[in-house]
Amino acid sequence: MNSEIFVWPGVCFYTQRANTTMSILFFFNKVNEMFQQRQSPVEGVIKYGYYYFKNYGHPELSEKILTLYSETDVQHIANRDSRHIPQRRFFQNFGLSLIFVDSGEITESEISFLKKHIAKSPNYYWSIFWFLLKNEYSSISPRLDIGIRLLIEDRTSDEIFKILDYFLADQYGYYSTYDERNVSILDQYLADIKKHNGSLSFELKEFIILLCAYTPYEPILRPYRRFVLEESIYKNLLESLHNTKLKDRVQKLRSIVEGLKSL
Repeated sequence: MNSEIFVWPGVCFYTQRANTTMSILFFFNKVNEMFQQRQSPVEGVIKYGYYYFKNYGHPELSEKILTLYSETDVQHIANRDSRHIPQRRFFQNFGLSLIFVDSGEITESEISFLKKHIAKSPNYYWSIFWFLLKNEYSSISPRLDIGIRLLIEDRTSDEIFKILDYFLADQYGYYSTYDERNVSILDQYLADIKKHNGSLSFELKEFIILLCAYTPYEPILRPYRRFVLEESIYKNLLESLHNTKLKDRVQKLRSIVEGLKSL
């Protein structure tokens, strides 16, 4: 007889497939009870449940977890109980912590969630970007191919520009030193990634071209403008950008770099 074993921290039971619906109901009721009672293990239970549902044939239930808990303060429950040694959190949004809980494939439903999250505020894109950039260094998934999609896919030119503007806003004097600017930090990351991996990935070069195209005369990014001459990267970007204003800027950047090359 077919059966399944459901195991979560503090919640372990064996069930026949015919009773799977009851078991899932039990899980969600138990998690809700733990959350309402502010029990610190609830974060781990939710994360384990999310991973299980996503990877073992119940993706609709992982989506349900995102809907129920992504905007809640689940992470603060554990922080409260370890207030003397607070946990370091890469993401303040629990939904992002769930999606990036492992190095597994990012599903289309998760991409949809991330797009909607970023649409709320352009700065939300950059917390995801820095996380993906760290993964570029370590050569683990997910990486900047996801970052490119989140930046340009299903977005208008104005929406893309707002996201890029947030990254570049510190060039107008918000920081007192040159080295603290986002582009300076990015430049150091790029140097570290190249030293560690021997080269920059196709997708990372794509992203740098987009940034250079948007601000072609930024001194820190000037050495990277040559990436636009790499034909495969250039053609792929033009196809991805369709008829956006950023496509025109990429083409203009190519003309600028080609003109300098001929001097």
